[in-house]
Amino acid sequence: MWLYKGIMVLGLAALTACQWSPVYEKQDAQADAVTAQVQIEPIPEEIGRVIRQELINTLNPKNEDAKKAYRLTVSRVQETSSNVGIVTDNTATQAIMHLSATYQLTEMATKKVLLSSAARVASNYNILRKDPYATVTARENIKKTLSLMLADQIALQVAQTLKQLKNNGN
Repeated sequence: MWLYKGIMVLGLAALTACQWSPVYEKQDAQADAVTAQVQIEPIPEEIGRVIRQELINTLNPKNEDAKKAYRLTVSRVQETSSNVGIVTDNTATQAIMHLSATYQLTEMATKKVLLSSAARVASNYNILRKDPYATVTARENIKKTLSLMLADQIALQVAQTLKQLKNNGN
């Protein structure tokens, strides 16, 4: 047992010595300041509210009160589901949910479109014939998870675009 603990301590010390850091650790405090300048327009429906809130939390994690220089508009959030896992009595045992959105990042001063793209995510959930409530709950959980994933994809693209813009001296 002591050997195992010794190996763990040495391993952690080695990671610390090589300046190991988490993959998602923010290295640049200025990046937060730039992404805090993004004004996120309201997105219709409940799913849009979840996506917008996640975008706000991701792009401005410290809730800085920065002058807004960019506008992010997310539109056409679409949800589609298709049944898979069809069994012999022609009923589905699983469904795949797709969530997609188009979005545009605009510079407010010049009205120049900096980014115009789309994001799409998908996942599956079980359809339980004997427990419809569990199926509804699974569907709603997947919908929320996909909303968060979609927001993360959009936030990543926006941050990369703003970083490139900053590096180009604009």
